[in-house]
Amino acid sequence: IKYHHLADAIIAIATSREGELPIEDVASAMKLGIDRAKTYIDMYVGKHYGVRLFKKIERESRVRRGLAKMLSVFGFKIRTVKTFYRITDEGLSIFYRHPYYLKYRRSIAAKIIQRLFGCVHPRIAFKKLIKTILIVVPIALGISIVQPQLALPILAPVTVAIAMLMLFLNRAI
Repeated sequence: IKYHHLADAIIAIATSREGELPIEDVASAMKLGIDRAKTYIDMYVGKHYGVRLFKKIERESRVRRGLAKMLSVFGFKIRTVKTFYRITDEGLSIFYRHPYYLKYRRSIAAKIIQRLFGCVHPRIAFKKLIKTILIVVPIALGISIVQPQLALPILAPVTVAIAMLMLFLNRAI
């Protein structure tokens, strides 16, 4: 089971735009909590385990720092540092032998999904697709109510795009 989760982490990070993802997205791809995902991934961060598949990166966010200052007045504390994991060359060599790589290697749909959602892993892309639907569809419906002549030109492409992405993601999952 641990290696199945690890394979999900490798796929998620390797198919991301820059080869790195925040721990929240990796944990979502692994279907685990953030702490459990960290323990699985951290085994392959250091060289003392023999194989170094990932590199851990800590970044401080200016937005989170400002939010932390505002919320500290009310007694709330939030972390200003966000943890990212980047895949190493050893991790990429394992990914290139995985069946998912063969599936996504020359796929035009996978490249489109990677541009739109930042990652081709089915769980992450599906989650971001649902969030996008929850934002775009009410806006499109609002525009079509205000301007009825724009209903077909707006809702038809949105519906077709959503249907195509859902079909691809259902095949991928």
